Amino acid sequence: DGVPLLPLFPFGHGLSYTKFDFRGLRVDGARGLPPAAAGAQLEQLGLNVSLVVQNNGSRAGATPVIVTYSKVTRGVVRFDRETR
Repeated sequence: DGVPLLPLFPFGHGLSYTKFDFRGLRVDGARGLPPAAAGAQLEQLGLNVSLVVQNNGSRAGATPVIVTYSKVTRGVVRFDRETR
């Protein structure tokens, strides 16, 4: 009809035609962990992360599992230099 239609997302932009459930997250080796070096891999830190990914949709599909971590801090974080 002459009206250009643009998709909301480019093809393959994280959308899936099925549904995945994630359960049973388990992290082994985290107790007594020293502060992580910037960019350290989980294997370098002695961590093992596992979980169950189940496709509960009506179509076949695949999904990546992305694990991120950060240092938990307590109290006030002070910078080496700050304006007072």
